Amino acid sequence: METAAIVILRNNNDLQDKWFARAGQGFSKVVWGSTRAAREYFSLRNENAEISQRNSRLQESLVNLQARSTEEEVMEAFENPRYRLTSAKIVKISNNHQRNYIILDKGSEDGVRQGDGVVSENAAIGIVEAVSKNFCYVISFRNADFSLSARLGEEGPLGELVWDGKARNTAIMKGLPLHAAVENSDTVYTSGFSSIFPPDIPLGTPFSVSVERGTSLTVRVSLFEDFRQMRYVSIVHDSAKDEIRALEGAVQ
Repeated sequence: METAAIVILRNNNDLQDKWFARAGQGFSKVVWGSTRAAREYFSLRNENAEISQRNSRLQESLVNLQARSTEEEVMEAFENPRYRLTSAKIVKISNNHQRNYIILDKGSEDGVRQGDGVVSENAAIGIVEAVSKNFCYVISFRNADFSLSARLGEEGPLGELVWDGKARNTAIMKGLPLHAAVENSDTVYTSGFSSIFPPDIPLGTPFSVSVERGTSLTVRVSLFEDFRQMRYVSIVHDSAKDEIRALEGAVQ
């Protein structure tokens, strides 16, 4: 009876008819807008994953080219790349501890191995510590036990880069010689002197220098990457790692 009364009221009164029409239009807009927003959200998520995969492929080409110098070596880099990069999404990340970690959505079925490096365009993110079928556990750069070999400038001295354990976007570069010239405009890069991270990945810029026990310089570095904003990274596998380790073991 209530429904019939509403229908009669609408059909016999122009004013109420306009109210019902406006209410219906408003409801339709809300429903249409919500469904469209949902479609756009899932579409955007798929696009982000595709963009991440393309970025990994481009970065893979770049790091392989940076490891070569002559024209013949460049051609070899395309035919037999030393570094293979796999795009991965961050499933979980720890940011509030002294020993932070990251879990990624790639595992042994994707070719990920223990000891592989994890990078972004502007950072060495960490090292794969454990691998399951579909996921991997990464020791984050923001971990008190983590350090990497870094270089000051394109041709500068080498040092050890570690997280300072305090601010999320600063690190400390230790072990630089006293005669090293440090400028705020310099860039700190991965050295490439390991079988974990490719060379020449930009990491940050220095902003203060101090003398450590009168024997070396310690440089505070502002990192390029904001670990709290990361969503996608690349897992790096060095195809020469096993051969290098075997050679090292043979002479030790």
